[in-house]
Order: sequence, then structure tokens, then C-alpha cells
Amino acid sequence: MITFMRSDDRLIHGQVQTQIIPLNKIKEVIAVDEATAKNAMLKKIFEMAAPVGCSAKVYSFQDSIEPIKKAISSNVNTLIIARVPSTFAQLYDEIEGLPKELNVASIPSAAGRKKITEYCYMDDKEIEAANKMSDNGVNVYLQLFPAKAAVDWKTVAK
Repeated sequence: MITFMRSDDRLIHGQVQTQIIPLNKIKEVIAVDEATAKNAMLKKIFEMAAPVGCSAKVYSFQDSIEPIKKAISSNVNTLIIARVPSTFAQLYDEIEGLPKELNVASIPSAAGRKKITEYCYMDDKEIEAANKMSDNGVNVYLQLFPAKAAVDWKTVAK
């Protein structure tokens, strides 16, 4: 089953390893990231970043669809992670049965991005994707790590 869905530019990192995965009893991580999937070295580093007892795989968007569909009906707690919300908006368009909740964490500042929170900056495409998901019943919230208060997307979408 898909237990947690997270948009985080860093993919697997310390907070995911020590907080998100244990808190949600994650046993499998599926990352959707074109650049990492196409780079053999980055892909290997990503797969090795999963803590003991948890497997991690990274796929291109198209290649992720079948593993995610299988994860929906699996009894293995699974984390779906991607760098930006627009990837999740596309997944919702392609796959039925995804959980209606998305945690948006770290997206760094860059040209064309607007500050949403102190740790999250989005461009117009990402804002549009978050709005679309929210309008379609997905609880989009911003939260860097579990101990930090969550910010409901609807309160910052304006």
C-alpha cells in the first residue's frame, strides 16, 4: 500500500531516512525522477541511501507507472517520492487509487520560483499543479519534517 507521498527536491536524505521512513513503517521507496533514473551512478547512490530493511528504486516517469500501480494493492508500506509537485499531478492523471494526500517539503529557491514557505519555492507550473491537485480533493500540505507544523496548501495558495 502507498503509505506516504512526498515531494522533496532532495529525494532520500537524513530526514527521510531517520523520520519519514520509520514513522510510516516504510519498507519500499519508489522515486520518480528522470535525471536520477538516467544516471547509473546517481541511481546506485539513491538505491543505497535507503536504511536497512527498506528497498529503494528510482524510475523515469513512464517506467514508474506499473510499480506504483502494484504498490497500491501491495501489503508493503511504500513511499512515493519525487522532486516537484507537478510529477504527482501527472501521476494522479495516470493512476487511479493513489492516496489523496501529498506532503510537499523542500524545493529550493531558483530563478522564476516564488517563496511559499522558508523551505519551499515554486514556479508557476508547480503552483498550478498544487492547485489542480487541491481542487481535485488531494490534501496538499507543506511540512519539512514531522515535528514541524504542517501548512495547508489552501492557506498559501493565494
